[in-house]
Amino acid sequence: MPPTTFNIKIYSDTVCPWCYIGLKTLEHSIHLFKTTYPIASHDIFSITWSPYYLNPFAPTPGILASTRIAQKNGAERAEGIKLRLSRVGRAHGINFTFSGKVGNTRDSHRLILLAGQKGEDVQGRVVEEFFRDHFEGEGDVSLRCDLVKGGEEVDREAGRARDSGVTSVPTFEINGKRLEGAEDPSAFYEMFAEIKAREQETSG
Repeated sequence: MPPTTFNIKIYSDTVCPWCYIGLKTLEHSIHLFKTTYPIASHDIFSITWSPYYLNPFAPTPGILASTRIAQKNGAERAEGIKLRLSRVGRAHGINFTFSGKVGNTRDSHRLILLAGQKGEDVQGRVVEEFFRDHFEGEGDVSLRCDLVKGGEEVDREAGRARDSGVTSVPTFEINGKRLEGAEDPSAFYEMFAEIKAREQETSG
């Protein structure tokens, strides 16, 4: 039987911590599926990224992540949110510093869009570098504004995401079926298994 191809589109914003966690969860789920599910070792997982603006009117340059969390949630809740993200992050190999800057993400999505024209591997590396720089370093994604292409395309893609019903990120679209959230590897695994079983029934 030929391998199953899983086409995965990830709706994401580059300043969304749960999107970074979601990527790590997805990668773990793919590894688990390929190593434990019968005849899945050669299955193909094709991942592409689609832009989503959590805040289309975020400032440039950005403001410190810890400051933004406090502004949005209040000082008392902010500490609890950071503690939870730190705990969940460590379990996924992420060291959240909260030292990055939260700002307008349009230009970061422009770079991701252009990277996708070089191939999904290139696009994936660019996305992960943005995540790592912002969440584990002191990066400000709003300052990477030296590109002159891709802005209108990104705006259209972000608009299409909202029009199609995406209301939060990360949202994963796997062979046309959507899954929201970031923490549960079993949800990915079950969807992979359902898709593969259906394909086996069809081909059989």
